[in-house]
Amino acid sequence: MLSISNLCVRDVLKNLNLIVQPNEFVLIVGANGSGKTTLFGSISGMIKPKAGQILLNGANITNMPQYKRACLISSVSQDPRSGTIGRMTILENMCIAYMRSGYKKISSNVVEYFKTKLSVLEMGLEFRLSEYVDALSGGQRQALSLVMSVIDDCKLLLLDEITSALDPKASSMVMKITDKLVRNEGKTCLFITHDTKHMNCFNGRVLEMKDGRLKQKN
Repeated sequence: MLSISNLCVRDVLKNLNLIVQPNEFVLIVGANGSGKTTLFGSISGMIKPKAGQILLNGANITNMPQYKRACLISSVSQDPRSGTIGRMTILENMCIAYMRSGYKKISSNVVEYFKTKLSVLEMGLEFRLSEYVDALSGGQRQALSLVMSVIDDCKLLLLDEITSALDPKASSMVMKITDKLVRNEGKTCLFITHDTKHMNCFNGRVLEMKDGRLKQKN
């Protein structure tokens, strides 16, 4: 699925290697500034590596522009506001995420599809499609971002400190939603965090980022 070989980025990542199997959930822990977000930036195309290779489903994406990776890789960041557009409605945000994969036609059937996806959250957002996203709480907005990230046929899901800006109650809710969505959608997922409590929330492999490399967490 994902194969990273001898990746060097700035002075942060140093000959980093990683193999992720299809439908695998990998939790990456490490101190702030250890290079976790830099790794995600390299995978998504935001950061160009100095050396190394990134393969996704056997295709070399190391130098592929970020916009061309958008239909292959979805991501959710730590800021609930960054994954959604506040001055647009929930429906409009869902449409943007849907069209990211190349789907162009928005029909009534698609709207019903959106409602089905949102119903998994158990927040009633499927009945609030005409409301502006700015009206949502931080937890609701992050949950919406998660649904938008899996609404298309992306090959890889990157979750970057997605609860760090939330209060404990909202954080717990988002973690449960994440686990449910990843399992239901069968996505290959990388989840990075500095909070070791998250190690007990998911059934997956745990790696530690240290000195620019990844190693199995004991």
